[in-house]
Amino acid sequence: MSAPCARSRNVAPSAVLYFQKKWTDERVFRLNVKYVYTDNTYDRTYTEGSLEPIVTNANENVNNFVADATYIHPLGKDKTLGARVVGLFTGSRATYAGTMAAESGINTGKLTFFPMYRQVFFNKLSVSLSSSLDWEVYNIKRVRRLSRVFVRPAVYLNYAFNKRNSVNVAWSMASNEPQMTAYNSTEQRVNQYMVTRGNPDLDIAMAHFLNANYNLTAKNLNFSLMANGLIYTDNVGSHYFVEDDKMVQTYSSDGNYYDCTLGGSVTWSLFKRSLQISGMAFWKGQKLTGPHARGYAYPLFSMTAAYYLKNFSFLAQLTSKMKQMNFRGQVMEVPFYTYFSVAWAHKGLQIDAYCANIFNNKYSVARSGDYGVYRYDQNTRYNNYQVVSVNVSYSFDFGRKKVERTKLDVDKGTSGIMEL
Repeated sequence: MSAPCARSRNVAPSAVLYFQKKWTDERVFRLNVKYVYTDNTYDRTYTEGSLEPIVTNANENVNNFVADATYIHPLGKDKTLGARVVGLFTGSRATYAGTMAAESGINTGKLTFFPMYRQVFFNKLSVSLSSSLDWEVYNIKRVRRLSRVFVRPAVYLNYAFNKRNSVNVAWSMASNEPQMTAYNSTEQRVNQYMVTRGNPDLDIAMAHFLNANYNLTAKNLNFSLMANGLIYTDNVGSHYFVEDDKMVQTYSSDGNYYDCTLGGSVTWSLFKRSLQISGMAFWKGQKLTGPHARGYAYPLFSMTAAYYLKNFSFLAQLTSKMKQMNFRGQVMEVPFYTYFSVAWAHKGLQIDAYCANIFNNKYSVARSGDYGVYRYDQNTRYNNYQVVSVNVSYSFDFGRKKVERTKLDVDKGTSGIMEL
C-alpha cells in the first residue's frame, strides 16, 4: 500500500519588450525581447508499508532570456532581402534535500543568424531561401562544457497556378535546447525501488521539418491535400535498466524518431452558404528506433456540420479515436469524440447549449510505455468529458458612435467566399 503526499508552489513573472520601425510597407525593423523567471518548490513524501518513507524537498529556478531582431529590405520589384538574429540564454538551478541531497545546474546559450532572400518569378513562383548559422553553448555544472556551430538551411517554395489553387513545399532544420531534467548530473530516489538519473553525455537532437500542401478554393468548395514529416536524429528518449537492487530511469540519444502525416480536407457550402460540411481524413505513422524501438500506423478522420438559420446556429462534430506516440516512446490513446451545440442570438442576448460525449459513458485515456525491463499501462477515466451545458449572456452596448454607411465602393470580381 503506497500513500504519496505532495505540496508545491510555482511562480513565473515575465517582462516583454516590442519595438518596430517602419520606413515603408516593405522596409521594416522589428525587435522582441522577453524575460521569464520561474521559481518552483515542491515537497513530496512516498511511503509503502513499513519501509522508510522517501522524502524529496526541491527548490528549482530558471532564468530565461530571448531577444529576436528582424530587418527586411526590398531590392526592387519581386525581390526581398532580410536578416534575423536570435539570442537565447537559459540558466537553470535545482537543489534537492530529503532522502537524497543533490545540487545541479545548467546554462544554455544560443546565437542564431538568419540571412533570408525571397524572389517571385513570373508572378507565380515564390522562392524563399535561408541558411542559419547557429552557435550553441551549454555548460553543465561541475560536469562538462560543450560548444558547437551548426549550419541549417531552409527552403520554401510556393507556386500559384491561378488565384484559386496553389502548391507549396517547405523544408527546415532545428535543434533542441538541452533541458536540465535530462542533461543534469543528479540522482533522485522516486520510491523504494526506483531512482532517476540524468545523462550529461547526451547528444543534441537535430530536427528536420518537411511540409507539402496543395490548396484549391472554388466558389463553394475548399479542398486541400497535405503531407507533413518530422525527423529527430539523436533523439533524447527515456531509458531504464536494473542496477543492484534498484531500477534506474535515465535518458539516451541512441535512436531516431519519425512522424509522418498524409491526408486531406474538404469544406462544402450549400444553400447560399447556410450549411457548411467539413471532413478531414489522415493516415498517421510514427516510429521510434534505438534501444526501445516501436512504431504505429493508423487512420484518423473528423466530420463537422454547421447550419445557420436567421438567429440560430447548429453545430455537430465527430472525431475518430486517436493514438499518439511522443518522442520518448510513450503512447496515449483517446476514444472517439462527439460534440453538439445550438445557439440563439438577438441583439445583446445570446443563449448557448451544448453537449459532449453523451454517447460515450466510459470516456478514458490510456497511456502506456514499454522499455524492456520496465513496462506500464495506465487507464484514466474522465467524467468531466461528458458535458451538458447551457449558457446565457447579455452584452451591453452603449457609448459607441453609430455611423450610417450609404455607399460601398469595391472592385468587382470573384472570391472563394463571396461573389460580387
